[in-house]
Amino acid sequence: DLAYNTLTKAVRAVRHNGIAEALEEIYERFVGVAASVPSEPSREGSANRDEIAHHYATTAELVAELGPVSGVPFDVVDRAIKWLILAAERASEQHYMKSAVRLATRALDLLGEEVDEHQVPSMLRLCLIRASSFLEMRNTARARADLDRVLHSSALLGDLSSEAEARRILGTVVRLSGNLPGARGELSEAVRLFRLVDKPLRLARALRDRAFVELLADRKSTRLNSSH
Repeated sequence: DLAYNTLTKAVRAVRHNGIAEALEEIYERFVGVAASVPSEPSREGSANRDEIAHHYATTAELVAELGPVSGVPFDVVDRAIKWLILAAERASEQHYMKSAVRLATRALDLLGEEVDEHQVPSMLRLCLIRASSFLEMRNTARARADLDRVLHSSALLGDLSSEAEARRILGTVVRLSGNLPGARGELSEAVRLFRLVDKPLRLARALRDRAFVELLADRKSTRLNSSH
């Protein structure tokens, strides 16, 4: 740490980028081997997504502060966003929700408020990852804020897949607020959109979520009838 602190920020950026590129090469080589040889165990731990994401993100953050740095590729932000998305998705899949939020937030901070057109799909993906993670943490207010952003941007782009996923997550947010008719409406729209874009696995999740809402509504109706 002492030696690192003596380096200029430009040198740090170059070194972080070099580490990221080396780890990325190792990662892709070993993942390729595992994919081509079914019996080969995954070696992702040798150069995992989190490390690659961290080094590229640190490089991008330094470049954002310093401006262009000799020895650092011009697309380092795109590289950082790519690996932060992969790392955040894996954290979410493994139910490390705080890590998923942290990684997605770091990527969204790199994108900034004014997102370049070519980076909008990444922004939508990150907001969906973060919203889903916030929902699992029962932070519905933060989840809804990300979902509102996705719904606004996906409507402008005509991105039905992102809209469908946002409405699926929103259905659970609304359900947790106690609004079962509202939840049913959001999930029914998610089901309709997933059918349009032909996403069978995501459609199955939306149908499962809607079925759970219907079950809760039936139980509520039964309780009300028995009380009379």
